[in-house]
Amino acid sequence: MDIWIRFNNILRKVLFIIFFTDIFSRNRGNRVGLIIYAGLLVLVIINDYLRYKHLYKSARTVFYASIIVSITIGSVLKFSVGGNITIY
Repeated sequence: MDIWIRFNNILRKVLFIIFFTDIFSRNRGNRVGLIIYAGLLVLVIINDYLRYKHLYKSARTVFYASIIVSITIGSVLKFSVGGNITIY
């Protein structure tokens, strides 16, 4: 079981690196868009980390609100940036 957890963590980190490179390549000339979309992706990553590891395990409503926030920010990124963000 530990090997699957380790594999999933490595896969998640690789996918986030791919997402960042995709955002950087699509917004090369647009610094404002690059900052906004990279910031949104960082918020999604922080939200997911907190949901899986720490803070959101105590209350159900906070857990579900965290999922809704991730879905909302992910859909904004998908419609605005496109590309490999669709995987998320």
